Amino acid sequence: MNLFSRLTQSTPQTTQEFLEQIEELTRTGRDAQAYELLCKAVAKADCEFDILEAHWNLAKKQKDVELGFQTASRLLRRYISKQDARRAFLCWHDCVEKLRKRFPLMAELKITEILIKANMLDEAGHVVGLALKHVNASDVPLHLQKLAQLAAKSAPNLLLESVPHLLSLPQLSPVEREAIQSYAARAMRNQHGTQIEASEYDEEELDEESESLFDTSNVRLESVVAWGLNTSTGIGERRLISYDEIRLIVVAGIRPEKEKPYLVLDLFLDDENVMNTERRVFRVDSTKLNPLHIIPSAKNQLDGFFAIAMDIQKNAPRAVMIPIGELTPQTLPVFPSIQEYEAAVNSKY
Repeated sequence: MNLFSRLTQSTPQTTQEFLEQIEELTRTGRDAQAYELLCKAVAKADCEFDILEAHWNLAKKQKDVELGFQTASRLLRRYISKQDARRAFLCWHDCVEKLRKRFPLMAELKITEILIKANMLDEAGHVVGLALKHVNASDVPLHLQKLAQLAAKSAPNLLLESVPHLLSLPQLSPVEREAIQSYAARAMRNQHGTQIEASEYDEEELDEESESLFDTSNVRLESVVAWGLNTSTGIGERRLISYDEIRLIVVAGIRPEKEKPYLVLDLFLDDENVMNTERRVFRVDSTKLNPLHIIPSAKNQLDGFFAIAMDIQKNAPRAVMIPIGELTPQTLPVFPSIQEYEAAVNSKY
């Protein structure tokens, strides 16, 4: 019985033994046989990381675009979750150059974020540069706004070249166009200067995002209009959140041990994760909002905060609100920390 027959009839006892057998097959020129075994191994949902990498390396050699890209996507999720910027970039680069395949724009944005945090600005510029070339009318406005923000940091020249096309896209609201123009102005200031290191850029903003389980944007609610919510960030950027975008509304109380309790209102724009990257969330908390400015008829601030949440639910046709049913102080879920709140939401919804 030859080696390949023995391999196909028995299950290796350990991952190390399996990989040694794969190495022996490839060393002796039997790549096709090794690849067949790896394809069977990666078909399992709980396939180990080292086997995924072995499959990815051989898939590129075998020019297997379909299965190779599936494995690359699984690896990319792990690289992003571990903030492994170098491997994430190499995975992206090989997919583009060797398989001629691109990841969804949201995944490319997450790759760019961790590259900027790792001060790999040249590599980040390559990713956003390709993304800018392929933006179209089907892209989510929030993604386009985020792309402009990241491009201003890593590839200001490319952003300035792309601004006319970006602003011509029909899905952008006036507020979103204004935000993209503000990023373009930032890019213009940096165009002839020294490229700033990631640690000098929006350090507080990056830290806040990295601490959240979600792709969280902390916003101030400025006004409620017939078609959505006008919001702003701490650095003056504005964004209209359309009611049609909202998929889940969560209201909860946070009662830290040594800090003042507060309320959070989270507006989720994704039903489920894309590439297992964080779900997009706009967060309003009671420390940055006087609800009586929005709902003057409310009895008090708590009543006003609840009224805002219920008004959003009434106008957002696709959204589900948690807690389900009547929103009162008695039904409000309360957590000792924002981390425990996010973990509970992430596990149930």
